[in-house]
Amino acid sequence: MLLDPTPGGSFLAVTGSDLDPVKIGDYRCPRGTKVTISQEKNYSKTTVPGREGTIKEVVGFHDWQLTIEFEFISNTGMQLDAISELRSIKSKWMKMDSLEIVHPKINTLGIMKVF
Repeated sequence: MLLDPTPGGSFLAVTGSDLDPVKIGDYRCPRGTKVTISQEKNYSKTTVPGREGTIKEVVGFHDWQLTIEFEFISNTGMQLDAISELRSIKSKWMKMDSLEIVHPKINTLGIMKVF
């Protein structure tokens, strides 16, 4: 779903939930994971003497922002295993500078790693 209805608007945002699994590092998110991706344009503003307001021009883009949502359930369905899995995921996240993300639509936007 495109959240910015104005072509060439100030931001692009896409929300999707599909059956393609999202893989972050070696963790495979469950099917139906909801991913929201957005990116804003970076503007330069110039004041022109004798005119009201400013002239704005796009000079680049901010980094992509990803929100990944899913219902976490342990592979075994046991509460203690779920806590252990969450600790393992957090430990990997804390140790790594970045993690590879694998998903056809996310990768199509040029996003290959999350920091």
